[in-house]
Amino acid sequence: MESVLSKVTKPISVPITTGVVYGDTGIGKTFLTATASKIPELRSLIVTMDRYDETLPMFPEIDVLDLPGSVSGGIDAAMRALIKELRTSRKQWDFVGFDSVSKLLHVSKFELNHAEYAKDQKNPNLKEYQWHDEDVPEQRDYLKLTNRITDYLWDLRSIAIKKGFHLFITAWERSEWTDSGDYYFPDMNPELCRLILHEYGFCGRLTVKRKRIKAVKGGEKARVVKERTLRLDAKDARVKNRVGLPSSLINPSVAMMLGKAPIVEGIDEGEEPEENDEENTDNGD
Repeated sequence: MESVLSKVTKPISVPITTGVVYGDTGIGKTFLTATASKIPELRSLIVTMDRYDETLPMFPEIDVLDLPGSVSGGIDAAMRALIKELRTSRKQWDFVGFDSVSKLLHVSKFELNHAEYAKDQKNPNLKEYQWHDEDVPEQRDYLKLTNRITDYLWDLRSIAIKKGFHLFITAWERSEWTDSGDYYFPDMNPELCRLILHEYGFCGRLTVKRKRIKAVKGGEKARVVKERTLRLDAKDARVKNRVGLPSSLINPSVAMMLGKAPIVEGIDEGEEPEENDEENTDNGD
Protein backbone atom coordinates (compact mmCIF):
# COMPACT_ATOMS: atom_id res chain seq x y z
CA MET A 1 0.00 0.00 0.00
CA GLU A 2 1.30 3.44 -0.90
CA SER A 3 2.40 5.50 2.10
CA VAL A 4 0.44 8.66 2.81
CA LEU A 5 2.97 10.14 5.22
CA SER A 6 5.70 9.81 2.59
CA LYS A 7 3.96 12.66 0.76
CA VAL A 8 4.56 15.19 3.56
CA THR A 9 6.18 18.38 2.19
CA LYS A 10 6.83 22.00 3.15
CA PRO A 11 4.20 24.73 2.50
CA ILE A 12 3.97 25.82 -1.13
CA SER A 13 3.84 29.50 -2.05
CA VAL A 14 1.21 30.35 -4.67
CA PRO A 15 2.79 32.73 -7.23
CA ILE A 16 -0.51 33.96 -8.69
CA THR A 17 -3.50 35.94 -7.45
CA THR A 18 -7.08 34.66 -7.51
CA GLY A 19 -10.06 36.70 -6.43
CA VAL A 20 -13.58 37.99 -6.93
CA VAL A 21 -14.73 41.54 -7.66
CA TYR A 22 -18.44 42.21 -7.14
CA GLY A 23 -20.61 45.28 -7.38
CA ASP A 24 -23.76 46.87 -8.73
CA THR A 25 -24.69 46.95 -12.41
CA GLY A 26 -22.54 49.17 -14.62
CA ILE A 27 -20.12 50.06 -11.86
CA GLY A 28 -16.95 48.99 -13.68
CA LYS A 29 -16.33 45.32 -12.86
CA THR A 30 -15.67 44.35 -16.49
CA PHE A 31 -13.60 47.50 -16.98
CA LEU A 32 -11.42 46.68 -13.98
CA THR A 33 -10.82 43.11 -15.15
CA ALA A 34 -10.05 44.18 -18.72
CA THR A 35 -7.35 46.59 -17.56
CA ALA A 36 -5.09 43.53 -17.40
CA SER A 37 -4.53 44.11 -21.13
CA LYS A 38 -2.68 47.34 -20.27
CA ILE A 39 0.17 45.37 -18.68
CA PRO A 40 2.56 44.74 -21.61
CA GLU A 41 4.10 41.56 -20.20
CA LEU A 42 0.72 39.93 -19.45
CA ARG A 43 -1.14 37.98 -22.10
CA SER A 44 -4.77 38.42 -21.04
CA LEU A 45 -8.04 36.60 -21.74
CA ILE A 46 -11.58 37.57 -20.76
CA VAL A 47 -14.13 34.77 -20.72
CA THR A 48 -17.40 36.63 -21.13
CA MET A 49 -21.00 35.59 -20.69
CA ASP A 50 -22.06 38.58 -22.82
CA ARG A 51 -20.63 38.74 -26.33
CA TYR A 52 -22.21 42.18 -26.81
CA ASP A 53 -20.57 43.76 -23.75
CA GLU A 54 -19.88 47.40 -24.57
CA THR A 55 -16.81 47.66 -22.33
CA LEU A 56 -14.55 45.06 -23.93
CA PRO A 57 -14.12 46.88 -27.31
CA MET A 58 -12.38 49.62 -25.32
CA PHE A 59 -9.51 47.15 -24.84
CA PRO A 60 -8.55 45.91 -28.33
CA GLU A 61 -5.38 44.25 -27.00
CA ILE A 62 -7.27 41.70 -24.92
CA ASP A 63 -8.34 38.22 -26.07
CA VAL A 64 -12.05 37.47 -25.60
CA LEU A 65 -13.93 34.17 -25.45
CA ASP A 66 -17.70 34.29 -25.92
CA LEU A 67 -18.45 31.31 -23.70
CA PRO A 68 -22.15 30.71 -24.51
CA GLY A 69 -21.36 30.75 -28.24
CA SER A 70 -18.17 28.68 -28.02
CA VAL A 71 -19.70 25.20 -28.35
CA SER A 72 -23.09 23.63 -28.99
CA GLY A 73 -24.82 21.78 -26.20
CA GLY A 74 -25.41 24.54 -23.68
CA ILE A 75 -23.50 26.39 -20.99
CA ASP A 76 -22.55 23.31 -18.97
CA ALA A 77 -20.95 21.74 -22.04
CA ALA A 78 -19.12 25.01 -22.73
CA MET A 79 -17.81 25.27 -19.15
CA ARG A 80 -16.62 21.67 -19.09
CA ALA A 81 -14.89 22.11 -22.45
CA LEU A 82 -13.23 25.33 -21.23
CA ILE A 83 -11.98 23.69 -18.04
CA LYS A 84 -10.70 20.64 -19.91
CA GLU A 85 -8.81 22.71 -22.47
CA LEU A 86 -7.32 25.04 -19.86
CA ARG A 87 -6.14 21.99 -17.91
CA THR A 88 -4.69 19.98 -20.82
CA SER A 89 -3.37 22.60 -23.23
CA ARG A 90 -0.17 24.58 -22.88
CA LYS A 91 -0.33 27.86 -21.01
CA GLN A 92 -1.40 30.66 -23.36
CA TRP A 93 -2.37 33.49 -20.99
CA ASP A 94 -0.91 35.05 -17.85
CA PHE A 95 -4.24 36.51 -16.76
CA VAL A 96 -7.75 35.11 -17.14
CA GLY A 97 -10.87 37.06 -16.19
CA PHE A 98 -14.30 35.41 -15.94
CA ASP A 99 -17.19 37.85 -16.40
CA SER A 100 -19.43 36.95 -14.63
CA VAL A 101 -20.11 34.02 -12.33
CA SER A 102 -23.53 35.45 -11.40
CA LYS A 103 -24.74 35.35 -14.99
CA LEU A 104 -23.25 31.86 -15.34
CA LEU A 105 -25.26 30.79 -12.31
CA HIS A 106 -28.55 32.17 -13.63
CA VAL A 107 -28.07 30.78 -17.15
CA SER A 108 -27.11 27.40 -15.67
CA LYS A 109 -30.22 27.44 -13.48
CA PHE A 110 -32.58 27.80 -16.43
CA GLU A 111 -30.63 25.30 -18.53
CA LEU A 112 -30.74 22.70 -15.77
CA ASN A 113 -34.45 23.25 -15.15
CA HIS A 114 -35.34 22.96 -18.84
CA ALA A 115 -33.28 19.77 -19.11
CA GLU A 116 -35.18 18.24 -16.17
CA TYR A 117 -38.49 19.29 -17.71
CA ALA A 118 -37.56 17.67 -21.04
CA LYS A 119 -36.48 14.50 -19.22
CA ASP A 120 -39.82 14.30 -17.39
CA GLN A 121 -41.71 14.69 -20.65
CA LYS A 122 -39.96 11.64 -22.06
CA ASN A 123 -40.54 9.49 -18.98
CA PRO A 124 -43.54 7.23 -19.63
CA ASN A 125 -43.88 6.49 -15.90
CA LEU A 126 -44.67 10.08 -15.00
CA LYS A 127 -48.00 11.82 -15.27
CA GLU A 128 -48.04 15.38 -16.56
CA TYR A 129 -48.79 16.78 -13.11
CA GLN A 130 -45.56 15.13 -11.89
CA TRP A 131 -43.39 16.93 -14.42
CA HIS A 132 -41.02 19.74 -13.56
CA ASP A 133 -42.50 23.19 -13.96
CA GLU A 134 -41.05 24.50 -17.22
CA ASP A 135 -40.11 27.86 -15.71
CA VAL A 136 -39.73 27.32 -11.95
CA PRO A 137 -36.81 25.23 -10.61
CA GLU A 138 -37.36 22.83 -7.73
CA GLN A 139 -35.28 22.58 -4.56
CA ARG A 140 -33.30 19.64 -5.90
CA ASP A 141 -32.40 21.72 -8.97
CA TYR A 142 -30.79 24.34 -6.73
CA LEU A 143 -28.73 21.64 -5.02
CA LYS A 144 -27.52 20.36 -8.38
CA LEU A 145 -26.79 23.91 -9.46
CA THR A 146 -24.71 24.63 -6.35
CA ASN A 147 -22.67 21.47 -6.87
CA ARG A 148 -22.14 22.29 -10.54
CA ILE A 149 -20.93 25.85 -9.95
CA THR A 150 -18.78 24.65 -7.04
CA ASP A 151 -17.00 22.25 -9.39
CA TYR A 152 -16.40 25.06 -11.88
CA LEU A 153 -14.92 27.42 -9.28
CA TRP A 154 -12.74 24.76 -7.69
CA ASP A 155 -11.44 23.59 -11.06
CA LEU A 156 -10.69 27.11 -12.32
CA ARG A 157 -8.70 27.98 -9.19
CA SER A 158 -6.80 24.69 -9.26
CA ILE A 159 -5.89 25.11 -12.93
CA ALA A 160 -4.84 28.74 -12.41
CA ILE A 161 -2.41 27.68 -9.66
CA LYS A 162 -0.99 24.75 -11.63
CA LYS A 163 -0.65 26.66 -14.90
CA GLY A 164 0.51 29.87 -13.26
CA PHE A 165 -2.02 32.48 -14.43
CA HIS A 166 -3.87 35.12 -12.40
CA LEU A 167 -7.63 34.52 -12.16
CA PHE A 168 -10.15 37.30 -11.47
CA ILE A 169 -13.87 36.57 -11.40
CA THR A 170 -16.65 39.16 -11.41
CA ALA A 171 -20.04 38.84 -9.74
CA TRP A 172 -23.19 40.89 -9.43
CA GLU A 173 -24.21 42.37 -6.08
CA ARG A 174 -27.04 41.67 -3.67
CA SER A 175 -27.96 43.32 -0.41
CA GLU A 176 -30.03 42.53 2.66
CA TRP A 177 -31.31 44.85 5.34
CA THR A 178 -29.89 44.29 8.81
CA ASP A 179 -30.16 46.19 12.09
CA SER A 180 -26.99 48.04 11.09
CA GLY A 181 -28.23 48.94 7.60
CA ASP A 182 -27.71 47.37 4.18
CA TYR A 183 -25.29 44.45 3.99
CA TYR A 184 -23.74 43.62 0.60
CA PHE A 185 -22.46 40.34 -0.82
CA PRO A 186 -21.93 38.62 -4.19
CA ASP A 187 -25.08 37.59 -6.02
CA MET A 188 -24.92 33.85 -5.39
CA ASN A 189 -26.20 31.44 -2.78
CA PRO A 190 -24.50 31.23 0.65
CA GLU A 191 -22.63 28.00 -0.12
CA LEU A 192 -20.89 29.57 -3.11
CA CYS A 193 -20.12 32.74 -1.13
CA ARG A 194 -18.42 30.63 1.52
CA LEU A 195 -16.48 28.75 -1.16
CA ILE A 196 -15.15 32.01 -2.61
CA LEU A 197 -14.21 33.41 0.80
CA HIS A 198 -12.36 30.21 1.74
CA GLU A 199 -10.68 29.30 -1.54
CA TYR A 200 -9.95 32.55 -3.40
CA GLY A 201 -7.27 35.05 -2.38
CA PHE A 202 -9.49 38.12 -2.19
CA CYS A 203 -13.11 39.19 -2.45
CA GLY A 204 -13.75 42.90 -2.87
CA ARG A 205 -16.77 45.14 -3.36
CA LEU A 206 -16.51 47.79 -6.06
CA THR A 207 -18.33 51.07 -5.39
CA VAL A 208 -18.43 54.44 -7.11
CA LYS A 209 -18.78 58.03 -5.92
CA ARG A 210 -19.37 61.18 -7.92
CA LYS A 211 -17.53 64.25 -6.67
CA ARG A 212 -18.18 67.81 -7.76
CA ILE A 213 -15.09 69.79 -8.66
CA LYS A 214 -15.84 73.51 -8.51
CA ALA A 215 -14.84 75.89 -11.28
CA VAL A 216 -11.65 77.87 -10.86
CA LYS A 217 -11.78 81.50 -11.93
CA GLY A 218 -9.73 81.88 -15.07
CA GLY A 219 -9.02 78.14 -15.05
CA GLU A 220 -10.84 74.83 -15.15
CA LYS A 221 -14.61 74.57 -15.53
CA ALA A 222 -16.85 72.83 -13.01
CA ARG A 223 -17.03 69.14 -13.60
CA VAL A 224 -17.92 65.81 -12.04
CA VAL A 225 -15.26 63.22 -11.24
CA LYS A 226 -16.29 59.60 -10.86
CA GLU A 227 -14.15 57.74 -8.36
CA ARG A 228 -14.28 53.96 -8.12
CA THR A 229 -13.19 52.23 -4.93
CA LEU A 230 -12.46 48.54 -4.43
CA ARG A 231 -13.21 47.88 -0.78
CA LEU A 232 -11.43 44.94 0.82
CA ASP A 233 -12.07 45.84 4.46
CA ALA A 234 -15.71 46.72 5.08
CA LYS A 235 -18.14 46.04 7.92
CA ASP A 236 -21.17 46.31 5.65
CA ALA A 237 -20.04 43.80 2.99
CA ARG A 238 -18.66 40.30 2.54
CA VAL A 239 -15.00 40.87 1.78
CA LYS A 240 -11.68 39.06 2.12
CA ASN A 241 -8.07 40.08 1.72
CA ARG A 242 -5.58 37.25 2.08
CA VAL A 243 -3.17 38.57 -0.55
CA GLY A 244 -1.98 41.70 1.25
CA LEU A 245 -3.78 44.37 -0.79
CA PRO A 246 -4.57 47.76 0.80
CA SER A 247 -7.93 47.92 2.57
CA SER A 248 -9.28 50.05 -0.29
CA LEU A 249 -8.03 50.88 -3.77
CA ILE A 250 -9.05 54.09 -5.53
CA ASN A 251 -9.76 53.68 -9.25
CA PRO A 252 -8.28 50.17 -9.16
CA SER A 253 -6.66 48.39 -12.08
CA VAL A 254 -5.23 44.91 -12.45
CA ALA A 255 -1.75 46.46 -12.65
CA MET A 256 -2.32 48.19 -9.32
CA MET A 257 -3.60 44.98 -7.71
CA LEU A 258 -0.60 43.00 -8.94
CA GLY A 259 1.84 45.62 -7.70
CA LYS A 260 2.77 46.86 -11.17
CA ALA A 261 1.31 50.39 -11.01
CA PRO A 262 0.78 53.20 -8.46
CA ILE A 263 -2.61 54.56 -7.39
CA VAL A 264 -4.22 56.70 -10.09
CA GLU A 265 -6.47 59.78 -9.85
CA GLY A 266 -10.22 59.95 -10.42
CA ILE A 267 -11.80 59.70 -13.85
CA ASP A 268 -12.90 63.04 -15.33
CA GLU A 269 -16.47 62.73 -16.57
CA GLY A 270 -16.30 66.10 -18.32
CA GLU A 271 -19.80 67.03 -17.12
CA GLU A 272 -20.95 70.12 -15.29
CA PRO A 273 -23.00 69.01 -12.27
CA GLU A 274 -26.47 70.25 -11.49
CA GLU A 275 -26.87 72.43 -8.43
CA ASN A 276 -28.70 69.70 -6.54
CA ASP A 277 -26.09 66.98 -7.22
CA GLU A 278 -24.84 65.21 -4.12
CA GLU A 279 -21.10 65.24 -3.70
CA ASN A 280 -20.83 61.69 -2.35
CA THR A 281 -23.32 59.21 -3.72
CA ASP A 282 -22.62 55.50 -3.68
CA ASN A 283 -24.54 53.93 -6.54
CA GLY A 284 -24.19 51.51 -9.38
CA ASP A 285 -23.88 54.04 -12.16
